Amino acid sequence: MKKYLILLTVVLTGQSLIAQSQNLKDYYGWEFIEWQSDKNNIEKLLTKKGIEIQNTYSETAYDKITKFQFDDMQTWLYFDSLNKLSHIELLKDFSVVQRKEADNFYEKIKKLLVQKYDEPNTEANDTTNKMITVTWKLKYTEVLFTYDYRYKIIDELGCCSYKVDIKINPSGKAGTSK
Repeated sequence: MKKYLILLTVVLTGQSLIAQSQNLKDYYGWEFIEWQSDKNNIEKLLTKKGIEIQNTYSETAYDKITKFQFDDMQTWLYFDSLNKLSHIELLKDFSVVQRKEADNFYEKIKKLLVQKYDEPNTEANDTTNKMITVTWKLKYTEVLFTYDYRYKIIDELGCCSYKVDIKINPSGKAGTSK
């Protein structure tokens, strides 16, 4: 969990591509990639940094996604029609018997984001749909942090009943995926 918090801190604060020269010990993922970077170049960089890409899709609809597991979170990099990075999503699912773990995970991530960026621009707790949405609008990036805490059975094991999701989108002019 500690590694994930470090990842999230770096993911949301970012650095420039200069960080490519850092060694793997100091490298916490893909956060140094600039918006609109090329998919092939990004995948080469991730592989070079020891991150295993999990693109096992056979359908062409998934050609515009790079998926990998990084420090306990599924991460998807999405690319536009020109194969340029367009947005990012990090996701952690919890089963129906993990409500407490999901609540704790949400609280830790929210605390980290508030420490880093002060109070969010918007925060809403939709008790009808049982979803919390927190948004930060940064200079070049918007961070949308949601916690879906509905009890919903997707399969007989209750897989994915609670979900913590972070979506990172560019806003304003192109910058880095800070």
